[in-house]
Amino acid sequence: MITGKWLPHARGFQKPCRVCNDDFIGRKDQIYCGKVCRARRNNDLAAERKIEQRRHVDAYLLNIEILKNEMIGYENEVKNVPVIRLETMGFNKEAQNNRVNSEGMLWFRFGDWLIQISDNKEVEIKHINLK
Repeated sequence: MITGKWLPHARGFQKPCRVCNDDFIGRKDQIYCGKVCRARRNNDLAAERKIEQRRHVDAYLLNIEILKNEMIGYENEVKNVPVIRLETMGFNKEAQNNRVNSEGMLWFRFGDWLIQISDNKEVEIKHINLK
């Protein structure tokens, strides 16, 4: 889509910069007035990506801490708990995890813990022995 007004004498399109909103004359596909605005936008995008990555990591680490606290005294056992119990502690089922095939079943791995959510809204938790 061509935006801006064609200026034949300038041999370019006049349009606003997407960062600073100043008018500039450039190619029809150009969206920034110069290197400074392009760099500023790239830096802003990188900062947004970093914030989003941090949010995912924080959710993952919180899930590990919740599972660890829930399993105190049950380290070598399998424990079933209601999903709602974990969620009230801040557990995020949608947080990044690894999928693991254990004993022919699909589990979700958070650190040293494997979980499986059943249809009856229970979570089965077990510890992975990494030694």
